[in-house]
Amino acid sequence: MDGGSFVVKELHANRPLLAGLAALVTVVVYLSTAGSAHAPTPAPPAPTTPLTVLQPLAIPAHPPGQAEPPAQASTATLLISIPATDRTNYALASQGATAKGGRQPERLIDGVVSGYSYGKGFASAQWEGTPEPFLVTLKDARPLTCVRFLLWDLSPERIYRYRLEAAAKVDGPWVTLADHSHVNARCQSWQTIEFAPQIVQVFRLTGTYNSDNSSFHVVEFEAYASRPTDEKPTVVAAPPVIAVQPPTPATTTPRPRPRPVEEFEF
Repeated sequence: MDGGSFVVKELHANRPLLAGLAALVTVVVYLSTAGSAHAPTPAPPAPTTPLTVLQPLAIPAHPPGQAEPPAQASTATLLISIPATDRTNYALASQGATAKGGRQPERLIDGVVSGYSYGKGFASAQWEGTPEPFLVTLKDARPLTCVRFLLWDLSPERIYRYRLEAAAKVDGPWVTLADHSHVNARCQSWQTIEFAPQIVQVFRLTGTYNSDNSSFHVVEFEAYASRPTDEKPTVVAAPPVIAVQPPTPATTTPRPRPRPVEEFEF
């Protein structure tokens, strides 16, 4: 038997086996093709975005669409600490204070409390009509508790009246520290005003009366964090002074009572 007949004979003998192999190949090819057709396409890489920094949100104090509730008054108390040993006079030009109003306001803050006379050594301002206040401004706003000032006192019969105010800023608002403008006030010489600790930068001193003339005279103005230990005589409600003089002869011209020379200038 030649080789070709042998191959043909073998193929015929193994026909079932060959048919199975052919079917298996067909299934494998089909599955491979179907898998490739239905495999999911890989998603493209997501685009990169810059990092965003979130800003804090402003949360309204009341729900949107509703009227804002009325503001509530604060009950907080500002605690002010003042060293008990701080007795610096901050109302001095040497401490950076300034003064204005009236005539010669610089006398208020020069630190000189002696040597004044009837015509020098004091500041003056009109009190009749529209009173002209003195303004003493400190270098900085600071906690204070005490003010002293010296009214011109070389005439024992003279009395003054005044009002003292303070503010933490140059434009106010103003707080009254002492009001001796009433008709019963009889203020003379040194005036000492103590008050609860307050932040103050500006003082406003307004003369409202002088028993002799239309001017208000102040020799010196002082402001302290703590009351100074050198006590000054304070006469806020002095009793009336009744002077008894002998009869004046008809031939004698009465001498005028001494008063500051500058009062004759206006």
